[in-house]
Amino acid sequence: MLCFCFFVVIIVEMELETFKITVLPLREKLINISWRMMEDRSDAEDIVQETFLKLWQIREKLDGYNSVEALAVQVAKNLALDKLKQQILSESAARQEDSKLEISRLRRRIGELEHMTAKLYEDKVSGIINNDTFAVLIQKSEQERIQKAERLEVLLAEERKARQEVENIRQWAGIVRRYLNVQELDREIVEELIDHIEIGERSIIDGQRHQDIKIFYRFVGVV
Repeated sequence: MLCFCFFVVIIVEMELETFKITVLPLREKLINISWRMMEDRSDAEDIVQETFLKLWQIREKLDGYNSVEALAVQVAKNLALDKLKQQILSESAARQEDSKLEISRLRRRIGELEHMTAKLYEDKVSGIINNDTFAVLIQKSEQERIQKAERLEVLLAEERKARQEVENIRQWAGIVRRYLNVQELDREIVEELIDHIEIGERSIIDGQRHQDIKIFYRFVGVV
């Protein structure tokens, strides 16, 4: 009697052969789609590999889909969107972390300077330092405090802006995900996705007509 393991191997080999026929031929199409979204060939290839892995994990259910190709495209687009969003959020998080460290240092230094100012006044009143020395030291301390306070205000404004940008990216990703498979734009979709469009002046370069068109998407601007 043939062992159970033998039948398992046969079944897996049959599934693999079917997978090769139905899914693997989609590789170039999926790479092109992912490449357009990510603008990076290596990232696109990673997304396609992950797409194949996810499809392999549900290989027994693929017969239940009207189009395996449409499913593969949907999976690849979702993965590309997730990766794109994660990249943007990671870059933003790294910038925010650096900003938080500097903000912490500035606040600590401003506190030290304020303490030094109070101490200078005490030393002047008690006669430890004369008026001339006090004037020089207090001016130097105040100049540094003002510089640090101005820098702190800039960083806090940038931090507020960064938090808003993160929220905008999340909202943008949610909207885009709803329209990943749209074949034709209508007015409602355009108004939800696009903030405005800038059309540049026409020019002739090497005998060819050129005209720059910039599409500014809601929440994220030009992508």
